[in-house]
Amino acid sequence: MSVKPKLFYNKWQKMDAWVRQKMCTWVTMKRNSRFMRTSLTGHFRDQFPLTEQTVFFNCGAKSPLPLGAYRRLQQFYQENLIDAVLPRIQILEEHYLHLKTHLAQLIHAQPDEIAIIPNTSVGINIALNGIDLQPTDTVVLPKNDFPCNIYPWLEHARRHEFEIQFAGTFQHCTTDDILNAITPQTRVVSVSFVDYATGYCMDVARIGAECHRRNILFVVDGIQGIGVKELNVRAAQIDLLTCGGPKWLLTPFGIGFAYIRREAFSQIHPQFVGWLAYDWGDFTDFRSLDRQLRPDASRYEVGTLPHTAIAAFETILHDYFLPLGVPHIEAYLSDYTHELISLLESYGFRYAGPRAAHERSQILRVAAPGDTTAIYHQFRDHQVDISLRDGHLRFSPHFFNNGDDLDRLESVLTQLKF
Repeated sequence: MSVKPKLFYNKWQKMDAWVRQKMCTWVTMKRNSRFMRTSLTGHFRDQFPLTEQTVFFNCGAKSPLPLGAYRRLQQFYQENLIDAVLPRIQILEEHYLHLKTHLAQLIHAQPDEIAIIPNTSVGINIALNGIDLQPTDTVVLPKNDFPCNIYPWLEHARRHEFEIQFAGTFQHCTTDDILNAITPQTRVVSVSFVDYATGYCMDVARIGAECHRRNILFVVDGIQGIGVKELNVRAAQIDLLTCGGPKWLLTPFGIGFAYIRREAFSQIHPQFVGWLAYDWGDFTDFRSLDRQLRPDASRYEVGTLPHTAIAAFETILHDYFLPLGVPHIEAYLSDYTHELISLLESYGFRYAGPRAAHERSQILRVAAPGDTTAIYHQFRDHQVDISLRDGHLRFSPHFFNNGDDLDRLESVLTQLKF
């Protein structure tokens, strides 16, 4: 540990208890005035019972389920106890269509460009299996990306003999690294909107503009940014965006969505086709052999969908994200993460993520002032839920975090053994 943090910690421990109490009271009042009175806490805070016992800064791994979604799931199963699903097929269809409408609003797309999928990996596979890649083609990927956006492409490249061009290093990859890796042979660029480890936010609009100019298909993994970072997929000229729901969108496991730009349908062909990808009219005649693929993104959906999770997802977007608005969530988390960084750095921790405002996100990569693994386990023992990634601590707060969490975190920080 560096000398400065150790000196600060020792001085804090030796400080008169009355003075320490007054300092904590002043900091608490400051935080309460800034965070606890905002519309992003209060009612919404009460929707996450987990926060009563845990300081939860780990939505980059898996978010807690809000009460509204839990109650919707209960209602769905209670209805199924007394009524089969098929008589209520019209209600299920309404939830499905409402969900697509809400998701389209969230990312500034059209509902007919949204497909409901189980997870992010399925969306990546829609792209790599649907694009006709030739041995002379190259796919550009960030070298430090999450395996979801690397291994499917690697496996497909082994079988179809196209080239993978990695950009950046295992530690970092920037927007410029991606742009510099593009060559005349590049057919696809696939990146994460927000990096899972560093919190670096790609300038997808710059990349999208260059891809569009050079007739390159642009694929984006949005799971670490959608819902907390504003993104207009049309303005960014993204051809396919894939996003699982269980992180920042607060859903149960097993549901997500893909956006496929309408103009890209002809270049991204469905390779795994379910019967519901075809238009069956009123669902009374299944003997026809000349049905056509649906003209919208539902052509990429395979088989019967998880309608239980769809009902919960629709409730989450309707009750939380759309009333709050992503720009307000993003602004709140920008202020909140600045406060969180200041608190951690006052105890000898060091923020190790991007510094430029346009490159930052709600994911904080933090270097510990000692044995990182040991400190991580101390946090967990004190009910502070964070992640350990690439030798750093990862803090990832959401809109339900408030000043109480910062106060409880500070109480834990005074007890840590470096």
